[in-house]
Amino acid sequence: MGTDTLTWNASDGHTYAATDATARIAVDANGRISGWVYLDTNNNGRRDADEIGLPGAVLRLSRKDGQGHWVELAGISPVLTAADGSYVFDNLPPGTYEIRQAVPPSNYLDGKDTAGSLGGTVGTDRIFDITLGANSQGTDYLFGKLGLRSRLVSQRLFLASTPAASQILRSLDRPPSIDLNGPENPGNDSTATYTVGGAAVPIAAADGPHGNPLGATVTDAQDGWLASMTLTLGSRPDGDAEMLAADTSGTNLQASYRSGVLTLQGAAPAGDYQKVLRSVTYWNTAPTPTAGKRIIAVRASDGVTTSGLVTATVTIYGGNSTTDLRASDQAPAALDYVLEDLDHWLAE
Repeated sequence: MGTDTLTWNASDGHTYAATDATARIAVDANGRISGWVYLDTNNNGRRDADEIGLPGAVLRLSRKDGQGHWVELAGISPVLTAADGSYVFDNLPPGTYEIRQAVPPSNYLDGKDTAGSLGGTVGTDRIFDITLGANSQGTDYLFGKLGLRSRLVSQRLFLASTPAASQILRSLDRPPSIDLNGPENPGNDSTATYTVGGAAVPIAAADGPHGNPLGATVTDAQDGWLASMTLTLGSRPDGDAEMLAADTSGTNLQASYRSGVLTLQGAAPAGDYQKVLRSVTYWNTAPTPTAGKRIIAVRASDGVTTSGLVTATVTIYGGNSTTDLRASDQAPAALDYVLEDLDHWLAE
């Protein structure tokens, strides 16, 4: 079930009431609209068996309100196409819908778009006036691409040793990039200090006034959108007392923290991920926290490729120093092992 809003006004034949009246009513919200963004090599507007899907395309879903305006469905839209090029909008109430390509894949020439099983009107990078009944499903809403733009075509694509088309297309997608300490500082990693009994500390650089270095950056050179980000505490001697938290207000991102891993999810511009990353903090509620260093590994995905690994090192002072990891001949090797292990785990 879902809710819908009914708005009305009253008139005595001469004037209308000063304010509208509204009511929220329960409606079935079990509908679904799905489809594909794909490489339509023969430009026939149908997804043939040998035509591959395109991952990482951004699609938005809007529903027509009582005044005839298209209103995007918060919490449902936008979405990114999956690895096979498919997309799904679930838990939809009855109504009239529009699907729109917010960010068409930039490496490809535009092709034919095709309305699916419930019909609709095809426009430029949009399919609209899709009538969805209670508990009904609309399938095969297609957004076709003709092929690669000329700047990406080279002789190697026609060699016998050329890999499968899906591998080639994936290789053309440039991965996201993360800089935890800001563009005005060397390197991409960051450091922070946590004092026992103190407030939670940011793990990444934030914008500051009066010429302070710029904050942490998150970019995606391909289409500017991301699907997820993970921040992983590689060692937690104090167990669940060690926490990472993020402020997602003002974005459509969802944050969850479990067993040392903070996960940010949602189709959103890289700028939204950057905003949330700058808010991430480390906190330790153990009565006597274990002093030493904590390594937080950070990676982002655009739904096709994954960024390189960057790390935030939080050093804890003032706690139980019996296991303090201090600068010594052993420390660099130990830290390298932790990073190598994290990199292998995240790659899987």
